[in-house]
Amino acid sequence: DAKEDKEEESKVQGPVPPGQGRGFAAGGLIPGVAASAAVAAAGFGLADVLGKGLLHLQGVGDIAGASSPISGIPCAIMLGMALRNQPAGLPSAWLAPGVKFSTKKLLQYGIVSVGVKLSAVDLLTTGAVGLPAVLASIGAGLTFVPWFGR
Repeated sequence: DAKEDKEEESKVQGPVPPGQGRGFAAGGLIPGVAASAAVAAAGFGLADVLGKGLLHLQGVGDIAGASSPISGIPCAIMLGMALRNQPAGLPSAWLAPGVKFSTKKLLQYGIVSVGVKLSAVDLLTTGAVGLPAVLASIGAGLTFVPWFGR
């Protein structure tokens, strides 16, 4: 039964070139997921640098423990969008499966995880009054992030 499923998948998706396995094999999701992780790390680094610069301009940059007022998530998203839309572009054919997996699955699971964490904290601190705002925030994230990723 599994052999028939693989044959059917091969017919639908076409033959797999040598070294271009699907899934987590080399040439599958790994290059795109690694590129997504690198862009995310660079986005968080950029947010830290920009945040420290902003704090310095406001005169509070030397305060110990002052955290960056700029979130790394939007910086990483904007950096990824900028890299993807370069005239020369990236070699997207071999990155596409992993990037798609990162933007569709990993990002959504991350949003849900953050939403659940915030929901629990908000419900404990504000009670049932904060529930509509929490649900609206999670719903907006799950709706708009995939839409922005298109």
